[in-house]
Amino acid sequence: MILTRDELDQVLAEARAEAPREACGFLLRHDPDGESRHIPATNVHRQPERCFAIDPPTMLRVLKEECMTGWSIHAIYHSHPASIARMSPEDRRGARAFMCAAYYLIVALPASDFWEATAWRWDPDRKLWGMAGCAIGTFRAKWMDQPASLPLVALP
Repeated sequence: MILTRDELDQVLAEARAEAPREACGFLLRHDPDGESRHIPATNVHRQPERCFAIDPPTMLRVLKEECMTGWSIHAIYHSHPASIARMSPEDRRGARAFMCAAYYLIVALPASDFWEATAWRWDPDRKLWGMAGCAIGTFRAKWMDQPASLPLVALP
């Protein structure tokens, strides 16, 4: 999975602004030009500090756009404001609705100046969620020194 610098900046900014609640939303891509859109959603879960549920109006709007335009869901994302970027048991249960071609992106903010991002994808042959890539960084780093796209390093 490749995230653009802008996509990651937007998701991280949202995660920091929403903490201690989990932020959530979508990253859309448009083929063939590769243009991207960040669509934040409202977390309507009854325990938003430890779980997320995307608000139905945003979910329906995104699904409608995907069906009627050239945009497709590249990633469904959410944050872990105080833990690591791994799929929790709640994430695995909730992710059943997203067993599609999209990535499942988790950004974590385990310390005030540190972030971690992991991408997950459903493997229908093995019937499990496998980590498709990961990246870590600090909010102190200057983006000028970073490439325009941030590849999440693929894991064996």
